[in-house]
Amino acid sequence: MQTNILWKGLEYHSLENCVLTKIKSGWSINSTIVGAYDKKIYKVEYVIKANDKWETIYLNLTTELAGSKQDFIFLGDGNGNWTNNGIPKAEFEGC
Repeated sequence: MQTNILWKGLEYHSLENCVLTKIKSGWSINSTIVGAYDKKIYKVEYVIKANDKWETIYLNLTTELAGSKQDFIFLGDGNGNWTNNGIPKAEFEGC
């Protein structure tokens, strides 16, 4: 099962296309946002994996603004422990 959603941002000038896909272990959410803020073009792409209870266990986030790109990969172990690009993130403990 797959659902494709498109919407326009209200606070910033943006457009987002999000695709929800049912996968064996739960859900995959893939999205791309493009827009402009302070006369600069930006792009945000994310992939979220969630289990059947809609608990997030993976997030891959890529941002681009004015030629600068950043990548983040958050992994959860299902017990509230998270890493970002392999580094434990205590501030997300319990999430």
